[in-house]
Amino acid sequence: MKELDLLVENYFTPALDATDILRLVEQVMEEEIYYRDPEDETYRGPISSVEKVADEIINVVKRKFPDNYEDADLIFQQGKTTLVFTNFGSLAKRHDAIVALEKEGYLSDPKIKKGRGLYDSATTNFVDKRKNGTYNPIKVRFNSGTLTAEEKISNRGDVFEGLLGVALFISLRDGVVTKQRIIKTLEELDSQADTSITSTSKKRISKTLESLSSAKKASEGVLVKLKVALNIGNFKDLVSSEKRGLLSDEYANVLRYSNSDYFRNFRDTVIFDRANPPRNSVGIGVIGAEEQTESKADLRLFKDGKPLSAQSLKYGSRQLGQVGGRDAENVFAWFNKIFGTQLPQDVEDQYRDVLRSECDDKFKERFYRATSAMFAIIYQDAKGKLSSNDYQEELIKALRASSVGDEPNIDLLNFEKNKFRLLDFEQIEELSPYLNLDIDFQPSPGVIPDKGGYPELIVFDPRQSVVPNKESRLFRVRPKYEANKCYPRFYLEYGDLVDNILTKVNESKLKE
Repeated sequence: MKELDLLVENYFTPALDATDILRLVEQVMEEEIYYRDPEDETYRGPISSVEKVADEIINVVKRKFPDNYEDADLIFQQGKTTLVFTNFGSLAKRHDAIVALEKEGYLSDPKIKKGRGLYDSATTNFVDKRKNGTYNPIKVRFNSGTLTAEEKISNRGDVFEGLLGVALFISLRDGVVTKQRIIKTLEELDSQADTSITSTSKKRISKTLESLSSAKKASEGVLVKLKVALNIGNFKDLVSSEKRGLLSDEYANVLRYSNSDYFRNFRDTVIFDRANPPRNSVGIGVIGAEEQTESKADLRLFKDGKPLSAQSLKYGSRQLGQVGGRDAENVFAWFNKIFGTQLPQDVEDQYRDVLRSECDDKFKERFYRATSAMFAIIYQDAKGKLSSNDYQEELIKALRASSVGDEPNIDLLNFEKNKFRLLDFEQIEELSPYLNLDIDFQPSPGVIPDKGGYPELIVFDPRQSVVPNKESRLFRVRPKYEANKCYPRFYLEYGDLVDNILTKVNESKLKE
């Protein structure tokens, strides 16, 4: 035993007592609590460990929000675990609770998008603070019933357009954009008279501001003009002081863009070009609500009243086009416009039958099956045509038409994950000779058992990857079903291949 004692002393110093051994055993057991399920790539564990973590989270919430906590239920359903806090209160209070848990060490799952997903639904996944990045199986939800109009932003994309227009107006007027200047300018804008004309479908608000520029590069006496035209609900959300806390990500993004090296350089060398300075005025127009049917532009820049540039804005989305699924003839025409495929009568009738069917629990399944049938025909037709360069050019023209239309000097300005990219879609047709396109078809789970998700068509370049992936995708078409409205849609979304070949400005490290 002397040899064993010597070995322990030399290699396991300091020696472990009984308490240390128990602690190590407990630590090892904790590390083995969760395992990765190879089928769905989630982490699972015994119910006892889940309940322990849930109790810890409940105690944190009860301690920090005693006036809001009423009850919490731990729900086990279909291999997933959700901790639901009932009647918790306002959206802002629910967000405060999530932040409080993060400060306690329960880190939000990085796959959850903060901003839209987190703030609107007040739902997130958490990482057990003891596990150093291993996901535990708990989803935490703070409920207060259906969100009211006061608790949500009606359309973040449109509100973001208005916010960006205000920020660029301040850049042209003052040179430097701050949050406080944005707030003050919004108050000034809200106080102006409404100059819009009520349409037959929606009432819009249109307001303007004017101010002399004091920016360093601006010529003396240059007037800066701003026009913001939005649907009434979006305009009210834009100027609302009560909803400002729900737009924290949007404020951060417009500050980053308007103070970025790219826009400052564009402002100083193009808008306020000393060799060709504006004679009278420069302007910003947020005009998406006025030109929805005439143009793809959401925001325009003017110099002496003449269009200088325009952007089609995308905020957290790669959607280039969509069609409502309730009008069958519009759906068929939309697919034909993109792929040049005439669907057979029996496939069209199958889709019409779905639209005439009862909106019950099986509607989504019937919709996906009919969509899969349409996609199968389009796939077969496109697969046979893609050997033709002419057909590839037609696909690319359809993608350009969906993104920026036929109007010149429109860039696609996309904000994703705290960075922005400016894409020149006018150049896509010049790249068609260098692309070698293929198409892939993924049916719905009702057609192929044991497969999840929705049916989709993916156009990609197989030289990037033999099977379509994120990097090789040019675009995809997919359905979306809104169960609460029983309303089907179809979306056209661009992929990373477009980013790689069309991006002319890419700033990921932006200045606040």
